[in-house]
Amino acid sequence: MEIDIFKNRSFSSCMHEAFKFITTNFQDLIKKTWFPILLCSFLTSFLIYSQLPNKQLTEWSTAHIMPTIYIGLLLIISVITSFIYYIASFLKFFDGFSLKSHFKKVSVFTIFAILVAIVAIVACMYGGIAIAAKMNLRHLQFTLIISLVALIVMIISAPISYSFFKYNNNKCNFIQAIKSIKLGFKHWGITTATLFLSSLITGIIISIIAIPVWILFITQAVSQLGALDGDPLGTPVYFTVLLIGTNTIINAITFFAIYWLLAALYFTFGSIEAQELEKSTHLIK
Repeated sequence: MEIDIFKNRSFSSCMHEAFKFITTNFQDLIKKTWFPILLCSFLTSFLIYSQLPNKQLTEWSTAHIMPTIYIGLLLIISVITSFIYYIASFLKFFDGFSLKSHFKKVSVFTIFAILVAIVAIVACMYGGIAIAAKMNLRHLQFTLIISLVALIVMIISAPISYSFFKYNNNKCNFIQAIKSIKLGFKHWGITTATLFLSSLITGIIISIIAIPVWILFITQAVSQLGALDGDPLGTPVYFTVLLIGTNTIINAITFFAIYWLLAALYFTFGSIEAQELEKSTHLIK
């Protein structure tokens, strides 16, 4: 499909174009991306379920430590792989490049993002502990660490997203994409505005839609915590199926809503590229 990506737009125009793209191609987008969305939603539901209070799972995992570790790692890897497939499927639909190419590039960038996240978290942990110790605020260590992590994520998310789309649009190789983060910082304002507002709107909508699953989560927690004290569960036999099924549906809606965010960031990348081209053409003249 023909999409005028490389056009100078404001951040509000990028968000509007993304919404127009999603609504105009709604049926085709559902037909071509329903499987990766459903797969990612289903696996994510299982991962979330495994983290909820559960007496039987807790007893089994305590008695089978190594199998629990292997199953947990397998589930995490499966969720990450399905998420890469989900992102790659949307990018293929959006720009027309091959799924194989996008899957490879999203995988590379995901590994890079995970490494950056690990370094940032470790640095913030030591930094937060050091600051808390120096200022005699030991009881605020966790708050400081979370605040530092949030600050770093907010600062680097915009330039990294620009490099991500530049890399996936075949504009450069991975090394060049990492170097282009510098240009991403140069246009930090428009990317951050698009990312923040899109995330805020998407988050509000998802929070309202997710109310039923939050009720089920609370029911699961209360029931299982009571079971740990010897009380009967008090939930029907089909409750687990209902919980995972409802969570899968909510996750699917969430992942589809995120497509708007991805499209808005892609249009923002195109706007930045158009601005840089206009500047270089003006300088040549």
